[in-house]
Amino acid sequence: MSEIRVVHARGDGFSRGMQVGAELQDLIQSSIAFYHRYLDRRGVSSEQLQDLLTPYLVAAETAYPDMMNVLKGMSVAALVPILELFAINAFEELEPLLESPEGELLFLQKKEGYTQRPA
Repeated sequence: MSEIRVVHARGDGFSRGMQVGAELQDLIQSSIAFYHRYLDRRGVSSEQLQDLLTPYLVAAETAYPDMMNVLKGMSVAALVPILELFAINAFEELEPLLESPEGELLFLQKKEGYTQRPA
């Protein structure tokens, strides 16, 4: 079993994110690499991922600016793209918006009739 790392971060959202990203850089990069492999095996390109997630990223920045500043700081310090860090943090929340036709990729299939952007 691996040890649990505890990071004590202070300051504004971006500063806290920088501290967390610096301390957990290896774990964050490992998680990003896992999702790269996961999506690559399913034929999901970076462009497709961006198209799907950008409206949610914009909505999250509007609704939760301090939390998004934490995520931005983490991405800068961990040297990973913000959209990819957002994707792995939002994966479970966004998955219910998608439907899996028999034998097809779940992650990029939009539910029929779903036209609303996130609020």
